[in-house]
Amino acid sequence: MLEIVTALTTIILVRDLVTGGEHIGFEFQIVLWLWFTVLFCQLLPKPLPKARQGAGDALRRQRSETKPSC
Repeated sequence: MLEIVTALTTIILVRDLVTGGEHIGFEFQIVLWLWFTVLFCQLLPKPLPKARQGAGDALRRQRSETKPSC
């Protein structure tokens, strides 16, 4: 979703650069921060599957310890 919004905002910035929009500086800052966020998210390490499995095991243990109220 972030990539889509970033691409659309970049298109709007280019359109305003061509047509002479009013707040180009502000739009440029927003687009810059959005692209920084997209690139930063791509560089983050992905969670390890084993870590996910550990979280799932913990949830399953809690489920088995829960007793019905009826």
